[in-house]
Amino acid sequence: MHHKVTVWLDPAGTSESDPAGIVRSATCRKPLGAAQQATAIPGSAGRVVEGICYLLAGDFSAARRPLRSARSAPDLAAWSRAFAALAEHAAQCCVGQAEADTDLLAQSDRLRDEVEHLGIPWLCRLAEVILGSSGELAGTGRVDELLAACARHGDLWGGALISLVAGMRGLARRDLDAPARLSEAAEKFSVLGANVLHAQSVAAGCLALSAVGEVDLARSSALQARTLADLYDVPAAAAVSAALLGELDGLAASLDEAGRRLSRLGLWHAVSRLLAAGPVAAGRGGDDFPADPAASAQGGGASQRPPVVVRCLGGFAMSVAGRNVDETKLKPMERAILHLLAMRAGKAIHREELIVALWPDADIETAKHRLQVGMSSIRRMLDAHGQGSHLVVREADSYRLDLPSGSEADVVAFEAAISQARRAQTSGDKALEIDSLRNALSAYAGPLLPEDGPADWVVDQRDRLQGEFVGCCVRLADILAESGDNDTAASVARRGLEVDKYHDRLWRILIDSLEASQRTMEARKAHDDYYHMLEDLGISPRSIWAVGSPQTSRKGP
Repeated sequence: MHHKVTVWLDPAGTSESDPAGIVRSATCRKPLGAAQQATAIPGSAGRVVEGICYLLAGDFSAARRPLRSARSAPDLAAWSRAFAALAEHAAQCCVGQAEADTDLLAQSDRLRDEVEHLGIPWLCRLAEVILGSSGELAGTGRVDELLAACARHGDLWGGALISLVAGMRGLARRDLDAPARLSEAAEKFSVLGANVLHAQSVAAGCLALSAVGEVDLARSSALQARTLADLYDVPAAAAVSAALLGELDGLAASLDEAGRRLSRLGLWHAVSRLLAAGPVAAGRGGDDFPADPAASAQGGGASQRPPVVVRCLGGFAMSVAGRNVDETKLKPMERAILHLLAMRAGKAIHREELIVALWPDADIETAKHRLQVGMSSIRRMLDAHGQGSHLVVREADSYRLDLPSGSEADVVAFEAAISQARRAQTSGDKALEIDSLRNALSAYAGPLLPEDGPADWVVDQRDRLQGEFVGCCVRLADILAESGDNDTAASVARRGLEVDKYHDRLWRILIDSLEASQRTMEARKAHDDYYHMLEDLGISPRSIWAVGSPQTSRKGP
């Protein structure tokens, strides 16, 4: 029990092998990946975990099915059934539909009784803010009373979730206090290390700021939300921030693309209502927004799906025309060939380089035969998608994974973003440099081909890309801190430290940024963690950083 409680207070102790660990991991980053992982959990408990993970990602369309299937499951604990029902109701609150959904309204009274009968204090407090009508909560101070109760009982998660739900309900009504509620939620989730919910709170906050006419603050908040969404792979926060930035900056193409993403998530109607009531739309006469951009795009017959998607960062995955490629049909060495081609997608690799990498001790003729057999197996597998001979091409004595126009390859995108960032830095284009660094961080989902372990042909490239990623974090965090965006700078520094926990510069940026944001408790904890890291290396903290003088860290590398 102590371990389960500790996991929710400190994500460092999270185990992703149990349901609670999967959900806690989803609050930190990559909630859609956690949702996919949850599909392997049997029974109704797995469906609750799956639905919660989709909610964390902001994919309300995908969340509804597993949550509804769990509501009437006889094998589920009573409190879990109640929590699943509350989660679905909370999702409707977030999109302003809770009081328009007759099915949910019909079960509200019954759900209240169930929760009260269970007598679990934190669940009762959460249920009150989720199930209470707008009239019951607005202007009565009841939300503040519930938050005070959370504080008295040390219920950090309850307080953060109540702030978020209250803020989202206020956002749907365009209440003046919604931005403050959502800012409060963002700060609480940041303290808890719940990066995904932090990003979602900031994204909702930028809409709330726009709705009350704070356009400049809304733009700044949207930029922060976009960075957080890229850092922690939060699709809803990314789409919401893109939609608002497209609206504020008059970028119709960006707004249309964001609209398609929001529509797939089940969020477009709620977001479009808020944008249509905002100051930008009002200034141009209150234009109507498309009812369903995703449906419109499908109706026009235009496919937005990339023809081929190749992922090597954080694990190998490949899809052709939207269908996942099942590489388990290949033998281990054949998979290694495919991985090597994929991590250098679009580039020709000489036959001798492949042979040296994969069969360094074999005689040349045997190695050539193995390579030819391996290439034939890969082509046959890809032929099931109608692409075998077109994707793996031979040019003289070289082979290449040839991606059609419009395809996506994460290593290619990562390296292109880094190159663009360097060019922008050289030319002094700070805005382009920031965008390019953000794109690089978004593309980097983890180490290169971790499933291939310490294979000689991948280790050097893996280390190089990891070093590039950490360098991007340092550069972006520095720029953000210098511009006064200390909250986002701290988030970027944390993302870099997840990859290289011994990077001194990132620790210093993190501590400086937290202190500049007056996040005293987090700064103190970061100080302690930094000192422990130095002690692990056998270095005395006092010898390199005077206690009480953290601001000196920005004056040197």
